[in-house]
Parts: sequence; structure tokens; C-alpha cells
Amino acid sequence: MSQLDVRMKEWVSTFGGIFLLLLLIFYLTRGYLRRYRDKLFAKGESQFAEIYNVPAGPVKKKLFASLSEIKSADWDLKNKGLIRILEIGSGNGANLQYFPKGAHLVMVDRNEFYGPLLKDNLKKHNHLHLEKMVYCSAENMKQISSDSVDVVVSTIVLCSIDDVRAVLTEVKRVLAPGGKFYFLEHVMAQEGTTLCSIQKFLSISGIWPALCGNGCRLDKKTDFEIKAAGFADVKLARMDIYTDKMVVFKLIKHHIAGVATK
Repeated sequence: MSQLDVRMKEWVSTFGGIFLLLLLIFYLTRGYLRRYRDKLFAKGESQFAEIYNVPAGPVKKKLFASLSEIKSADWDLKNKGLIRILEIGSGNGANLQYFPKGAHLVMVDRNEFYGPLLKDNLKKHNHLHLEKMVYCSAENMKQISSDSVDVVVSTIVLCSIDDVRAVLTEVKRVLAPGGKFYFLEHVMAQEGTTLCSIQKFLSISGIWPALCGNGCRLDKKTDFEIKAAGFADVKLARMDIYTDKMVVFKLIKHHIAGVATK
């Protein structure tokens, strides 16, 4: 037996049991670790949403202004002058302040730890009515009936979605005929720029998705995805949203905002 084989045998006998024990502990506690991560992320992202709303507030206010002009496909809501809004990636409710009075809400998020945060925020916006809170992936919203909502809202959500096409297919399914999809998303910078190269490296390497904790990518071309999704009409604009308070905004400053009609 070679000296290397002897050393390997000694290493296995010394550390093998410890490694197997750690592996067993990880396997038994991975559910708890995942829940702890989700709880921590919900709290951290909620704090980020407050900071983000400072520079993004004027854009959101302008984008959502036309919500008050929408007529519901639901006769009961229409007669009351109300609409039904479904928000994907609803989080702690950072967009509640921009929704019209009396709107009925269907809130969708894959992280259940946003629930208490959202309910606390709803107390500050008692002019809104929460119909349903659904914990699921936006790629498969089977709990939501087809043609059942007047508006779908998505703000800085699609960056962390693996299958954007599947989400947009679901958006079109749940929207009533003529329904509107309102979106505000950060996207990749212009090809050939230094920022674009940095965004690609951080995304492809997995560094950025890992740092964010929710799979966010900087190299998304969400504007092209929305235009190719088969909506009857798409209106979107590009703009920069930026604040010096967080260095992260240098990486996500390029945004698109707009409305797509089913």
C-alpha cells in the first residue's frame, strides 16, 4: 500500500465519521434552514422595499395612476366602481399605497413569512380589501381562476423568476379579457457597456443570485420577454431608478415600466 493510500485511509477513518454526521444533520435540518432563510429574507427585503420606494415612488405613482380608469369585468365590482388586482411577488405590500380605494386584492408570493408583514401593512391601508393571500410560485398559480382579475401587478419580481415565459402565460390566463398587466422591472444594461459585462459575469457565475438569496439575476431581458408574450398591446418605457443610499442601485438602475393589455 502506497504512502498516499495510507494517508487517505487515515483521513477517512479520522474525518469520515464527522463528515457523515454533518451530512446527516444538514439533511435533517434543511427544512428548518430553508424556513429560517425565507424568514430572514422577508424581513431584509421589506427594509429594501422602503428604500427602493424613495426613488421609485414617482415612477410607480405615474404608472399606477390609470388604475382608477379601469372598469372591472366582474359585474358586481363594476357596479360598485371597484376592480380586482392580483399582485405577484406581493411581499410586505410595498405597492398598497398606489392602489385605488376599495380595490379587491389577490396577493401571491412564494414566501409565507411575508404574510404577517403584509397584514400589518394592510392595517395602514384600510381602504383596500384583501380577498385572498396565496403562497405559490408565479409560474403556476393554479389556485387562481382563469379570466378572474382585472389587473396583474409585478414590480422587481421577474428578475428572480427562472421561467419568465411561464409567468407571463399565467398572467394572461388569470386576466379577464382586456385586462391589464402593470410592470416595473430592472433589466440588463445596453449590450457592449461595462455595466452589462459586469451584470453578465455576476449573474452567470451565480455570485449575484447567491448574494441576493432569492435568485435575482442582473442579465434579464424582460422587455423582450413581455413583447414576445402575445399580449394584444404593450406599452413600455426605459428609465433609470437610482439612489446613492445603496451601492446596489448602480447594478440595477436600468428599468422598464409599462402596461400590457390582454
